Amino acid sequence: MINVYIGEEKTKIDYSKVKNIYVQGICGTAMSGVAKVLLDDGKNVFGADNNFYSPIKDILQKLKIETIQGLKPENLERNLDLVIVGNIMSKSHPESIAVREKRIPYTSFPQLFKDYYLRNKTSIVVAGTNGKTTTTSLLSHCLNYLNENPSFFVGGIPINFGVNSKLDKGKYFVLEGDEYETAYFEKTPKFWHFNPSFSIITSIAYDHIDFFKTYDDYLNAFIKFIELHNDKKNIIICQDNSKDLLKKLKDDIFLTYGFNKRSKAVIKKVLKQDTSGSIFELKFEKEKYLIEIPMMGLQNIKNFTSVFLLLKILNFLPENILKAFKEFKGVKRRQEVLFKNDDFILIDDFAHHPEAVYITLKGLKEHLNTFEILAIFEPRTNTSRTKFFQKEYSKAFDFADKIILLPPPPTKEGYKPLNLQMLKESIEKRGKEVLAGVNSDEIMHYIRKTLKTKTAIVTLSNGPMNELHQKILKLFL
Repeated sequence: MINVYIGEEKTKIDYSKVKNIYVQGICGTAMSGVAKVLLDDGKNVFGADNNFYSPIKDILQKLKIETIQGLKPENLERNLDLVIVGNIMSKSHPESIAVREKRIPYTSFPQLFKDYYLRNKTSIVVAGTNGKTTTTSLLSHCLNYLNENPSFFVGGIPINFGVNSKLDKGKYFVLEGDEYETAYFEKTPKFWHFNPSFSIITSIAYDHIDFFKTYDDYLNAFIKFIELHNDKKNIIICQDNSKDLLKKLKDDIFLTYGFNKRSKAVIKKVLKQDTSGSIFELKFEKEKYLIEIPMMGLQNIKNFTSVFLLLKILNFLPENILKAFKEFKGVKRRQEVLFKNDDFILIDDFAHHPEAVYITLKGLKEHLNTFEILAIFEPRTNTSRTKFFQKEYSKAFDFADKIILLPPPPTKEGYKPLNLQMLKESIEKRGKEVLAGVNSDEIMHYIRKTLKTKTAIVTLSNGPMNELHQKILKLFL
């Protein structure tokens, strides 16, 4: 039995009798992953969305999942047993109203996972403001490499798998724990539903201001998430990036990690960092481990450290964990190198929070110090398109040489928009060349006119950017 709504009333239905499922917002990274889990479970799945973009569009086509352009009541005119409601949907949306009026059972995917897909699994949740997609992907890959056949659900596409989710026969289910709103009828964070047995918290920085009205509200969401664990010794928290959370917890039972010497697992030395990867030394429980990873950047060193510690808690041998690390190929849109030769590099990244933008560009500049970095940024999330981080974004691009700022989409009602002209001027005062408010054609004209050898172009957005990176890629091919 699973919890659902019929009309406005909460009730239960027998999920074993559910065959035909409709997924709203199916081209979202999360909802496409939900569709793949349902498909793996033998359900008949179809879905709709307002827009379809690569790479999710390509995955849905490869999986032969039927999709419909546009969210509209007509999509419901077939035999449906269940609707999975994405948080793209509002209560007043015509299709939401039609679902209720037709009395089709509906639920959110976190509730469905809690009720059914996590019932007989050991749930491992990776949470945090930044770094969770790479960490979830890495952990899923490692457990797969170690022959555990894990199920996984990731807010990105791990290159090792080529898909963002899988329902498998192993005992572990690895989930990216998003703290954002579950659905219009469930105003709670998604990760509260995931029945965590083990967890990693990669970082804490205030985000999702449309859902969490204060920083305290944001921190308290993580505190409640932590309270869901039966054994808090199974929670791994980054000491460097989660100081405000750790202050509130006032508990020394957690396994902390980082460069901070107060951590229980301390990253002692970084012996090598370049585009081929990194080598560092980790000290934990009086033992020293030399860890080689195929990615660069201090944040990635921390991400790999957290996975090493969790797998060690699960009693995997360090030498086997390190073998798994070497085979990790990364995640699409997470410092994904789309093109590279001696003169030009094109990198696509998901960074949108100012802290993530800063960390990403800093890491790239440190290891591409002979290259000029051109950062192309789209403030597209519900928070980044507002003026909330106006000041923080002015400093986020300190490690780029040139910056292009795309215009943000409209903000939600009641929120003041990011002032792009003001941001442009504040970045220019820091000695940077900035182009702002331009469309993709104007960007391509600018790149063609100014591009010189030894340039690294970095696209930064949580959206498709009108497939701008693909247009840039054609310049090099």
